[in-house]
Amino acid sequence: MPGRGEPMFKEQADNTLMLRKSGRPDAMYFALGRLVAAALVHASYGGVALPVVFNDCLLKYIVGQPIAAVDVRRRDPIFFKNRMEALLEPGGIETMCAALLEDRLVFESDSGVPLVAGGNQKQVTPDNVREYVELLSEDYLCGAVRVELSHFLSGFHCVVPKEILNRCGITFADLGMLLSGVSELSAAEWRRSAVERAAGVSEEAARRVAGWFWEVLEGCPQEE
Repeated sequence: MPGRGEPMFKEQADNTLMLRKSGRPDAMYFALGRLVAAALVHASYGGVALPVVFNDCLLKYIVGQPIAAVDVRRRDPIFFKNRMEALLEPGGIETMCAALLEDRLVFESDSGVPLVAGGNQKQVTPDNVREYVELLSEDYLCGAVRVELSHFLSGFHCVVPKEILNRCGITFADLGMLLSGVSELSAAEWRRSAVERAAGVSEEAARRVAGWFWEVLEGCPQEE
């Protein structure tokens, strides 16, 4: 069967997972979205987090946060420097036109797909170059899997609507921690946010015992 057994995720340079094209039917991406959403519901009730880390771009799409040039820098710092950063420098548009052998830049992707309605007629200028960079960033990171991403999101939001995520104030970083947990537990940060209360002993004794606890915890390796 065509596409059977093909992975639907691809590991990125930062060891996170992003959707990829495959020969699998669209319904499989829809089902995958539902599965990840079910894992989120399970984790929110104290269940075990998933043993994988999802790419920031995928998490941003789930909660509805925009993709930015900084996301390109994380994934491909060379492309970011030579394309995004270069465009934003004084005279960057003219320099890029010369490098690409173009008379002008318009709101199109590198493959000629309009980034906005009528993008092939909308010229990049100093006034709108930042908008162009943001749109180009989104297309560079997600354009190749736009169809798969659409079905994945439909499946996810069928179980956990985006409106609920937004109402709860969940950011893409929060979502990542809910789904995958944290790679390291900071004892110092835990201590700063902890509230110590005496229970059947004096305040002084409670502080002394708590101090011993934090000393032991801070000396433990992460795997323990």
